[in-house]
Amino acid sequence: MRQPLQIIRDICEKKKAQHTVPCQATMHEVMTELVEEMKEELREMCRAKIIEYHETLNSVAFNEIEDTNN
Repeated sequence: MRQPLQIIRDICEKKKAQHTVPCQATMHEVMTELVEEMKEELREMCRAKIIEYHETLNSVAFNEIEDTNN
């Protein structure tokens, strides 16, 4: 997962390439990138059976899968 500073740099580079002025990363843009990366991390952890998720009424919840081998 990228660090927040790298996300800001990437957003600014993208804006420079599109000739967007001013070249600033808004809080919304940074948060959107962070959320997408976090979702992918959670998906990978679910696929690896490290965590499991449960659908709730308004969201989803996660818990660690206990190692029953010990």
